[in-house]
Amino acid sequence: NYVVYHVSETLKICLLNIKRLAKEPNRNLRSVVYCNAIRYSSNNRTDWDFLWDAYLNAGDLATEQNTILSSLGCTRDPIVLREYLDKTITDGSGIRPQDA
Repeated sequence: NYVVYHVSETLKICLLNIKRLAKEPNRNLRSVVYCNAIRYSSNNRTDWDFLWDAYLNAGDLATEQNTILSSLGCTRDPIVLREYLDKTITDGSGIRPQDA
């Protein structure tokens, strides 16, 4: 019971902090926060699009881009996931071939 409560509280923190952490990411937490926020979001499309924009605006920060790309795959929405997979094989989508 403690474990279920602890996980639930952790997910709440992830969901509440995705936008703040995207602006001021803590290196030790961002992959966990991004992935769980996308996985358990009640506004999956909005949060996914927000993180996609963060990826596109990450510039030359390869580590940040890789963290975000991995997290975008955490979505449980099959439509969003299909669109994401399409981006990985579409030229000009914003995903570099070496990252696809």
